[in-house]
Amino acid sequence: MDQLRQQALAVDIQKQIDLGFSAKEIKENLVANGYSNEELSQVNALMQKSEQVEKQAKSSPWTIIISIVFILRGVMYLSKGQTGLGVLMLSVGFIGLIIKLTVGRKF
Repeated sequence: MDQLRQQALAVDIQKQIDLGFSAKEIKENLVANGYSNEELSQVNALMQKSEQVEKQAKSSPWTIIISIVFILRGVMYLSKGQTGLGVLMLSVGFIGLIIKLTVGRKF
């Protein structure tokens, strides 16, 4: 594969990675754009790397931990009689937890 075609392929793959396509979708799009299987096998390592980054992003426990901290702080404020701040902290914590567990696995 010549240098310009290889660069174009790398740019095309990076654009699709940035847009959040999975490795399977990227491969299907590249085949539809006229790249051969041999060319795709040369960049397979890059596609596997994108899958690993995607899995790491999905498995990050930090947003759940932060949501639990907000919930605990809310309970602490409620126990001190600060209902406004307590309800606010509880709400933010539960909303963050719900979003993480249902919709936003990428957060």
